[in-house]
Amino acid sequence: MIAATAYEGPARRLVLMHKDRGRTSLATPLGAALGGAVRSVAATVDSAVPAVQLVPVPSRRMNLVRRGRSTVAELAHAACRELGNGSLVESVLRVRQPLRDQVGLTADQRQRNLAGAFVASGGAHEAARGNMPVVVVDDIVTSGATSAEAVRALEAGGYWVVGVAAVCGPRRR
Repeated sequence: MIAATAYEGPARRLVLMHKDRGRTSLATPLGAALGGAVRSVAATVDSAVPAVQLVPVPSRRMNLVRRGRSTVAELAHAACRELGNGSLVESVLRVRQPLRDQVGLTADQRQRNLAGAFVASGGAHEAARGNMPVVVVDDIVTSGATSAEAVRALEAGGYWVVGVAAVCGPRRR
């Protein structure tokens, strides 16, 4: 997992303003940061940074309704514009069971909450499945449980997952 920055200070505030306060104008700079992380993940496959499928982690239905949009998909599209290399966004992950809110859960509780929660469906670019590298994208990675479940579901669906990229991740020690 590669994150553009740690989830603290100004970065934390900007992500939360985008996510929970409707500041959609922040999608461009946050997406640029995510694009840099995606570029780093893609470079582990091929130094020429191949075009990749960016697959956003899905939001809980309640959050989609409350926010009126998928904030992670919004960032993924901004990251694609930043990459400018033929990469595309495919929102192929679906939540197939009710989930508890992850805020305040321990790493073990998050893992149990998400076990088997996602399923991968076919995307508009079905022909790319298995042939085009996939990078799972998220705004915030804390324990890694959501990312791990996303990777599991995509690989079970025949996708070639090469890594996970996020705007913010745990503080580097």
